[in-house]
Amino acid sequence: MATDCRLFRAASGEWVTRASLAEGLRKVGACGHDILYVHTDISFGQPNPDLGREGLLRALLETLLDLGSGTLL
Repeated sequence: MATDCRLFRAASGEWVTRASLAEGLRKVGACGHDILYVHTDISFGQPNPDLGREGLLRALLETLLDLGSGTLL
């Protein structure tokens, strides 16, 4: 996995990071499948303003690709 970073700040004040997102997705079985469906309105709280839109989307994509699923839809 690329460098961990803060993606979203949850309502509780805790940060959702690349590592915590990947761990959560693995726990629900979202890795190693032929197809992974991802909703385009994905959000886990307030986006990290330091990343900007492009940086946030890039980090999300890299996290999803690291799961090893064949195709992202």
